[in-house]
Amino acid sequence: GINAEYGEPVAKVELHVLNQCVVPKEQTARKPSAYVSIERDAEIQEARLQLPILGEEQVIVEKVTENDIVVIVGATGSGKTTQVPQFLYEAGYSSDFIPGLIGVTEPRRVAAITTCQRVKRELNVPCVSYQIRYEGNVTEDTRNKFMTDGIFLRELQSDLLLTKYC
Repeated sequence: GINAEYGEPVAKVELHVLNQCVVPKEQTARKPSAYVSIERDAEIQEARLQLPILGEEQVIVEKVTENDIVVIVGATGSGKTTQVPQFLYEAGYSSDFIPGLIGVTEPRRVAAITTCQRVKRELNVPCVSYQIRYEGNVTEDTRNKFMTDGIFLRELQSDLLLTKYC
């Protein structure tokens, strides 16, 4: 595909599950399968289909379901940050079947806010929120939470197991 923002070819996304980095979950800890139907605008859906990561959706969801840690590597503009949270939401993460938040970190405040706004527009649901220092729109209904690295580290200090997240 072509990165619309930069007009350059986008490299294929690669999913690396390394034995040294991935801790397989116990069979009893497998998450049930679920599916959340999303109605997207046709223009948004067409743009999503151009992203290289879309071809890896099933594999990514399977690997996340089967493993505690998965590392996704891809070029800038391949869709990692905006699409993976949507894959997980549609696969039932952060639902009644798999409770908890889907968390996404960004190094900068502006990136956390703009990525949140884009995913919220693409998913067409109100449950996508952001949290940055001194500002945020997270509610009890939030399912996808975009935050700065600093907010994530602060949460980690008070909840080492990140029990709010799925």
